[in-house]
Amino acid sequence: IKSMKNFNFLIVGTIRNCEKTLFKTIKCLDNIFLESKKHEYFLVESDSSDKSVVELERLNQRKDFSYVSLGKLKQKFPIRTERIAFCRNRYIDLIFDADYEWVDYLVIVDFDGVCTSLKKRDFYSCWQYQNWDVFTANTSDIYYDIWALRQNNWSPNDCWQNKKDLMQIGFNKQASEEISVNSRMIKINPDSDIIQVDSAFGGLAIYKKNSIPRQAYYQGKLNKNEICEHVFFNRFITSNGGQIFINPKLVIGKAPFEHIKSPN
Repeated sequence: IKSMKNFNFLIVGTIRNCEKTLFKTIKCLDNIFLESKKHEYFLVESDSSDKSVVELERLNQRKDFSYVSLGKLKQKFPIRTERIAFCRNRYIDLIFDADYEWVDYLVIVDFDGVCTSLKKRDFYSCWQYQNWDVFTANTSDIYYDIWALRQNNWSPNDCWQNKKDLMQIGFNKQASEEISVNSRMIKINPDSDIIQVDSAFGGLAIYKKNSIPRQAYYQGKLNKNEICEHVFFNRFITSNGGQIFINPKLVIGKAPFEHIKSPN
């Protein structure tokens, strides 16, 4: 497709200490959604120690932008993924609200600086394909988001849990991380075919709103253990018959340095 004139998007994300990257990300996204029939932003902030809220307040003057700040959640939810899941559930509640009946697609974005060079044609490429419920992003250098990834051959399990399991049977820390995490970080050629997965995120994901079951929600903790909230949420999609893919053309920018800074 050449344009987004028939589509309505709600762009959402969670914000914590994104003061320096927020505007850059919004600028990139504005360019993508300029021609959509309708688009709005809804961001959920918590636990920032920088001026994120000041920046959100500036953006809040726009008609297409709104946000909620949930303040300090760290006391209530000491586990990071639990806080993120709590924040993400705010936008999930929202899409089933009568005021948001207009939404066709939910676009979930990381505002930490990973999404700054997405091109229109790459975003539009998702609509060349039939029979998809979720498309997730690729990065220009290394596919970094292994924790959110579940694919039988490539990353069949929780990579960080796998690292712990290997250390328990005698692998050293470096070898365990190499096998469980770093070796799964590959370069996906943008010209490759779409890759079906059970779960993925990678900094940006497009969900058909109709493919999200009413009972779907995020969870970041299971039996006192930290789990990836995307994996938990995506299970609602797949167990409902939904299909999730990585679209190699959907290149949003470079992998965030803190995810790939391992010496290997």
